[in-house]
Amino acid sequence: EVYSVIAQMLANAYTLHFPSFYVGKGAAHASATAKPYTPKVTGAMSNPYYGAGMLVLIVIMLFTMDSWLGIGWLSLVLGGTNYDWDAAYGPYVRKIQQHQQREAAAAAAAGGGGSLVGSVASTAEVIEHGHGNGADKSGELEMLLQRERDHPDNKA
Repeated sequence: EVYSVIAQMLANAYTLHFPSFYVGKGAAHASATAKPYTPKVTGAMSNPYYGAGMLVLIVIMLFTMDSWLGIGWLSLVLGGTNYDWDAAYGPYVRKIQQHQQREAAAAAAAGGGGSLVGSVASTAEVIEHGHGNGADKSGELEMLLQRERDHPDNKA
């Protein structure tokens, strides 16, 4: 079937470039009396200003990195509020750090265990200070916390 489709495409391309090859005897008479082609009316959506408006909206969404056309970003700017990743997740990361430090101290006092606790706490510090990609911050921390939960030394 693929070869049939390719052969038809080649035949169509050839007849497009050489129309006299395919046309029969009465074609000269038929082409003289044929009406010129008039395309269908596209309607109200063919207005170029609508297209320009859509491009402006797309640029706003790309500039603000907000699929809601920057409404949230604009409200923060107009309200004078700066709400970034550290403001949203900083307290949560600090709480995890304190919990991990308490667990590490308890494990050290008990004489072992908690080998991943230090790495989770240090990773939390790296995440808290904004190193790395913002999209991966919570995923990395969750992955390390899960690894620590699954560690054999931390099983009760």
